[in-house]
Amino acid sequence: MADYKEATLYRMEELQSTCPPKHRNTDAFTLIPQETGAKGFVLFCTEVHPGGEAEMDVHPGREHCYFMLSGVGEAVVNGKKFTVRPGDCLWIPPDAEHGIKPIGGQTIRFAVVTSPPPWVEV
Repeated sequence: MADYKEATLYRMEELQSTCPPKHRNTDAFTLIPQETGAKGFVLFCTEVHPGGEAEMDVHPGREHCYFMLSGVGEAVVNGKKFTVRPGDCLWIPPDAEHGIKPIGGQTIRFAVVTSPPPWVEV
């Protein structure tokens, strides 16, 4: 376990948000960062605000899932549309083109798990 950091509590309110590439009007918080030594996954909490979106994108060799926490959104995966609500979990297979945006004038907040994390070569 020498490659891993000791157990650490990350508080979202103490983290800096970023607006990832191909996103508009979005705050993303990295909850399991590279410094942990995590090799199997990364966890983000993402908030896409009204008028914003995560534009269509592909992450070669990486699977994703979105676990919806609040708001209602429209996700598209390989051309298939999904209406996502709190409590829904959308799995996105590797190499799938995907995007998401809020509908109904509310911010959508969702946990994003990506495996493997971007710092691990696939």
